[in-house]
Amino acid sequence: MKLATLTICTGLASITAGYKIIHASGLNCRAEPNVNSKIVLTYSQNDNITVDCQTQGEKLFGTAVWDKTSDDCYVLDYYVDTGNTGYVTKKCGVAGKCNKGSGSSAGDGSEGGSNATEGTTAAAEGTTAAAEGTATATEGTTAAGESATSTDDNNDDDKSSAGGNDNNNNGSSKVPGPIKDDYPYKHNCNEVDPWLYYTCQCTSFVAWRINSRLKVSFNNHYKGPNWGNADTWANAARKTRVPINNRPVPGCVAQTDRGAMGHVAWVAKVAGSSVTIEEYNWAKLKYSTRTVPRSTFKYIHIKV
Repeated sequence: MKLATLTICTGLASITAGYKIIHASGLNCRAEPNVNSKIVLTYSQNDNITVDCQTQGEKLFGTAVWDKTSDDCYVLDYYVDTGNTGYVTKKCGVAGKCNKGSGSSAGDGSEGGSNATEGTTAAAEGTTAAAEGTATATEGTTAAGESATSTDDNNDDDKSSAGGNDNNNNGSSKVPGPIKDDYPYKHNCNEVDPWLYYTCQCTSFVAWRINSRLKVSFNNHYKGPNWGNADTWANAARKTRVPINNRPVPGCVAQTDRGAMGHVAWVAKVAGSSVTIEEYNWAKLKYSTRTVPRSTFKYIHIKV
């Protein structure tokens, strides 16, 4: 169904009744909430679909809502007659927590999520009995995808194409915005943000900065996989071919997978062998800045 607005709701019950397929004579159910993901099975038009939870994924036909079925795969909500233009049950896999600070070492990483509204070649989700991949309507259009290649962390200081300027000066001309606590959810912690992270966590703050300052539609399902907690953002970057290396530039994401859940931060400034970062939840659910050795983190280059 078309999504008019994204509303965060609480108290939604799990759906047990089956829903009918609409707009197509068959429906592909995929491993991840995007049309480039592996097809797990195909429902026929007469099948009733049980929706266990819903999540954001690739935006097609005006909606980014995908339904996770009882068969442990995802279908675009546009094709499911839920009787509602938004969420009708609980959200799947909200994640994105990170380590709180302790001592002088930084926390690390996070599993992210993919929005996949940028640059994918959409395949048809609805199918006919005669041929796989044909539909009543074709989902999406072909757009230019991001093609940067990630590299192995042990050698990526020299290999990555992102962050090519080493920025050994103060990097101030590259900083995309002021160094200040302008995070809009600081008075509403531990809620679910628009990017499927918990507010006032390091992951939520960085996701917000990526969206607001880099103008990239990043969320917990960016380009397909679930980015999740901070300690798995590096793996998610590799899976989605987002460059990750040891060369910080202002506007990239600092990431480490040390600790139980890792840590991510926003790189505000680079000066020689040091980086200045902005972050949330290093001090419990609060904003802070630190200047640390650049070797403290790996660096994910979503745009810069």
